[in-house]
Amino acid sequence: MNAVGKPGRQSVMRPFVLVLFALTTGFARAEYTLTVLHTGPMRGQVEPIKVEGRTYGGYPRLVTEAKRCLTRDTNPLLVGSGNTFGSGHYSTMYHGLADVALMNLAGYRAMGLGESDLSMPSGTLNAFVAHAAFPFLCCNLDQTPAAFLRERVHASQVLTIGGQSVGIIGVARPDTGKDASDSVQAEVRRLSLQGVNKIVLLSDLDLDENRKVAEKVAGVDVIVSGHEGRILGPSLGRDFSDPVGPYPIEVKSGDRRTLLVSAGDRGELLGRIIIRFDDDGKILGWREAAMIILNSTVGDDPAAAALAAAFAAPIHVGDGGSGNDRKVKNRF
Repeated sequence: MNAVGKPGRQSVMRPFVLVLFALTTGFARAEYTLTVLHTGPMRGQVEPIKVEGRTYGGYPRLVTEAKRCLTRDTNPLLVGSGNTFGSGHYSTMYHGLADVALMNLAGYRAMGLGESDLSMPSGTLNAFVAHAAFPFLCCNLDQTPAAFLRERVHASQVLTIGGQSVGIIGVARPDTGKDASDSVQAEVRRLSLQGVNKIVLLSDLDLDENRKVAEKVAGVDVIVSGHEGRILGPSLGRDFSDPVGPYPIEVKSGDRRTLLVSAGDRGELLGRIIIRFDDDGKILGWREAAMIILNSTVGDDPAAAALAAAFAAPIHVGDGGSGNDRKVKNRF
């Protein structure tokens, strides 16, 4: 029997045994959850779109649903793929400033730059980027007509979400014939050297091109695909284009996998997926992956509705508020 006040060998060994048990059973390896919320090309669509009497989208509904998810979900991240500008009245009159004011209300953390954005005059694009409360990202800006933005637009941004670093990279469609994958890989490598092992890519490449990026570039976990505004997942009904694949599309490369996601266009849908990572940043799995349809059951956020109404008033003088109809499945 041990003397009183003198710890025995068993009591000394107990903490060591517990630590060894934790390490060997994986108990000490904490998982990390990231909820990715994403939109596709907005194309200057501020108001809801009418489809045979039904309505979809509009920033006030998007702001409502985004705020709900940002409040409820674990480690939420709201991002957009780019192509905010369109050919409609809002882009013509407000040069993207109506969109960016409403995006600020929604709580976006980062946005890519799409082909329609990069085709804007330098003054328009500079003002658009300057008014955002979130960063615009593009890792291959010198391959686009908007190289003048290099002082305002960064290749990537590292965000702290739930106590961990998440890297966000943007990539645009190059107009130089260069492979965008090389620019993405260089930026992934730079972030990896900083210890970032969870990376989301905001891409204006089409879905097939993004598959190639996923196969070629090591270290990208999620690609938010824009450009075409494709819909993934199960059918959403006759008012929407047919899905072109599952949501998400899983691309495996070695012992890692990349998830491709896409949420249509013009703000009619909000994509949402909850992803689990291990300590090394590898994807363990995902759940609750779905398109949220922004239909009339989603109420308008009051602040966003008031701001949208102010932007709409000069546009709809004398037209009765029309001009936002589309035919069923008329996207492509």
